[in-house]
Amino acid sequence: MIAAFLAISFEPLTFEAKASSVIACFNNIGPGFAEVGPMGSYASYSAFSKIILSITMLLGRLEIYPLLFILMPSLWKRKSNA
Repeated sequence: MIAAFLAISFEPLTFEAKASSVIACFNNIGPGFAEVGPMGSYASYSAFSKIILSITMLLGRLEIYPLLFILMPSLWKRKSNA
C-alpha cells in the first residue's frame, strides 16, 4: 500500500484523498474521503494513477498470501532426483 501511495503521490490532490483512495481500493470498500468521497469520483486522477489503483484493487482482492506463494522462487525450482 505504501508503494501505491508513493506512486500516486504526485497527483494534485490532498493527502487525505490520496491516502483514502489507496486504502479504499486495497480494501475494496468503495468511496474514500475528500475528492474521492461519496459525492466525488476518481475522474481527477491521471491514467497512470488509475492503473496503479486498479493493480492495488487486484492485490487487495487476491489477498497477500496466495500472491506471495505464487512469487516464491522455491515453487518454480525443479527438484532433481539425484
